[in-house]
Amino acid sequence: AQVTSPDVLVVGHPYIDVWEAVKPASVGIRAWPRVPRGQDWKTGVCEALGWPPNTGAAWQH
Repeated sequence: AQVTSPDVLVVGHPYIDVWEAVKPASVGIRAWPRVPRGQDWKTGVCEALGWPPNTGAAWQH
């Protein structure tokens, strides 16, 4: 639904997850992998990159 009221301000960011805001080159990859809709994004990224499944450990990686 489109919000058209002048009394409403919709804010946010264009990223699926805050990880996606990090430039891929900063973590040594060319691009963030595409993760199928419905799959947890961080879990899918870790799996696609061969990183540890624990997202905290993966971020340390």
